[in-house]
Amino acid sequence: LQCTAARLQASTGRQMALAFMDAHARLARNLLALDDSERGAGYVTISQDELASASGLIRQTVAKALGEWRRNGWLLTGRGRIVVLNRKALEKVARAGFD
Repeated sequence: LQCTAARLQASTGRQMALAFMDAHARLARNLLALDDSERGAGYVTISQDELASASGLIRQTVAKALGEWRRNGWLLTGRGRIVVLNRKALEKVARAGFD
């Protein structure tokens, strides 16, 4: 029962994000969630295509946002890996999607 409730809550959260958050906010939210789930590794292992699909975006939008955030010093990107350097900045972007 708890597992079903958790899945329902996660699904509802994804639907709300798709309906009410802008692209940058959805991407930041998903990236932070992935970073939380892979904290021991120190980086997130995901392709831009997978991140786009998980965020309900196209890969070009993801590439543009990641490039912007990389230039801002918020993260590092490599082949299938993303290292979050500035969580506070990404959290601010994620929260701004609901303004």
